[in-house]
Amino acid sequence: MANSPKAGGAAATEEGPLAIRDGPLELGSLDLEAWLPRPAAPSGPRQASTSAPLSSSPAASEALFAVAIEAWRMKARVVRLKDLLSAKELRALEISVTKMEEALLGAGVQLDDPQGRPFHEGDPLEVLLFEPSPGLARATVLQTVKPAILMAGKLVRRAEVVVGTPGEAAAKASDASTGKEEDPS
Repeated sequence: MANSPKAGGAAATEEGPLAIRDGPLELGSLDLEAWLPRPAAPSGPRQASTSAPLSSSPAASEALFAVAIEAWRMKARVVRLKDLLSAKELRALEISVTKMEEALLGAGVQLDDPQGRPFHEGDPLEVLLFEPSPGLARATVLQTVKPAILMAGKLVRRAEVVVGTPGEAAAKASDASTGKEEDPS
């Protein structure tokens, strides 16, 4: 019993600095170190370890990418639901989505949604479907199924998209402007 006083034949009935002791207590026999407060653990939010980047763990990266895609989907849902929500509910959801986006950016994750952009062969996109769209003058990304994911500015996953292609009328107009003739077959 390291903390129990031995002077004057006193014996402790428990161990530790708050032990109940029999007999007279002598100050010289106290372990004052045991009574001193220990430094408190740091308070506030825990900071991520900078020793190993998240991208070094494939499972952690995949989880982070899944969260990023769900945050992107949530943002789109908030936009669609804005007329059904009260101003207070809408603001709360917008704040939550913004905080998720900021946290992801802090981890080096960025999303790129190419919806509405012109499509060019060779773009780093995974085209799930080419869909004829009569109103288009040129191939355009009509829908993003999943956005592209960039980690520290580098593309790690291509966007999955549906590309609208010009309808027959637009294709004929394009052919006429380039001097191509229609195939008579």
